[in-house]
Amino acid sequence: MEGKNDPVTVPRQIGRFEIVRRLGSGGFATVWLAHDDLLDTPVAIKVLADNLVEDTEIRRRFLAEGRFLRKVDSPHLVRVHDVGELPDGRPYLVLAYADGGTLADRLRSGPLPVGAAVDTILQAAQGISALHRAGLLHRDVKPANLLFHQEPGGYRVVVGDLGLGKALQEASGITIPSGTPTYVAPEQVRALGLDERADVYSLGAVAYAALTGRPPHDFGSLEAVLGLKSLPEPPSRRAAVPPEYDAVVLRALEPDRDRRWPTIDAFATALAQVRPTDAITVRPELNHQKKKLKLAALVAVAAVLAGAGGFAGYQAIRGDRETRVGTDGAAVSVLVPGDWASDVRTSQWTPGGGEPKPTLVASAQSDRFSAADSSQPGVFLGVLPKDALPNSLTAHPECQQAGQLNQPTAEKPRITQEFAGCPGGTSIVEAVVDLGDLLARVQVRSTTIEQGRAVVDSTRKGS
Repeated sequence: MEGKNDPVTVPRQIGRFEIVRRLGSGGFATVWLAHDDLLDTPVAIKVLADNLVEDTEIRRRFLAEGRFLRKVDSPHLVRVHDVGELPDGRPYLVLAYADGGTLADRLRSGPLPVGAAVDTILQAAQGISALHRAGLLHRDVKPANLLFHQEPGGYRVVVGDLGLGKALQEASGITIPSGTPTYVAPEQVRALGLDERADVYSLGAVAYAALTGRPPHDFGSLEAVLGLKSLPEPPSRRAAVPPEYDAVVLRALEPDRDRRWPTIDAFATALAQVRPTDAITVRPELNHQKKKLKLAALVAVAAVLAGAGGFAGYQAIRGDRETRVGTDGAAVSVLVPGDWASDVRTSQWTPGGGEPKPTLVASAQSDRFSAADSSQPGVFLGVLPKDALPNSLTAHPECQQAGQLNQPTAEKPRITQEFAGCPGGTSIVEAVVDLGDLLARVQVRSTTIEQGRAVVDSTRKGS
């Protein structure tokens, strides 16, 4: 939601939650960033606009959003922690705080890289599909309602704002026109009975925007949507998008819903199947050098651990003592300062929706390491399958400066990007390191870039 300059009184407290700042406001509600002292975590609190408190229908829909979200358990839907009411009668929802902003925020600077755009849509599709399985329509899928939650090693996309959500059974009859003009399905504006193909259209429009940087149609009002009869230009004609995406995305945008993908899952499956090979696999020029890459990776590790050439890197990690920490089963490991090893937490993740892989976070306080505004030094280390080399790394909008994304070479078999001016004066080094038959995902936050580089250089297989 936008409107940062409109006059909204800043409360000090909402329930037990201490207000930090306003995140945004719109015609129906204002969202505040708050701190939950009881759980020691940030939350987002959505409060109904004061001029709507007497509107029983809008109040009902506002509270229904909380009930809808509580009904469905999906990591790709915003979670509702609590529901309450202010002294003046306005209801509020306490939501999980997505600290990575929205897709709308990211699209202000242009389209996403193709791999990132597809991954964003596939994750959003999982959340919307969970709604559909629970018998619910979203009815307002748009970039501003796709939020990014920062996690070790990347972002998780969550779908939010179900203010227009409706039970499929209710939506099958006559409905009230609603939605956002550039992303709403034509039948939703015509007040026809709806099914999940309405959300298919909206997610298709979001996919188009993510790939090209602009929506498929530029409608200024819901009435303008009524005249929609044709498809937009194929995405590949508007941006550097592989033509394989054209048919998949345009089918989702068919004005006639009988010609659309029948379900969100069908759309997502087709989108995943045409994903370009170079978006998810090791670059072709590296594949024919596999033996050289494996040797180069081992040489890079040896340079850190021994010899005059590696001494400077080793010294950059120095602390009271140095410790090598590894994932469960020691699939991969890195060398870190001794105090980082005081709190090592291992777990599993499923990169790209594949098989679970081991990860760890090592820091003096690992529970604080992953927060977007954290200045806590530490490292995230995860295992990726060999065919999952990404074409982009985690963005860090909390940092003031981002260095160039460096592609892998035979001498340095890794993707790296460095960030400076991060919270507390820290630096972040992001990397994916090729270790022969697997990849290591490494994220280091440290006091200096040199220390981060040294940790990345120390990555190796085994303990």
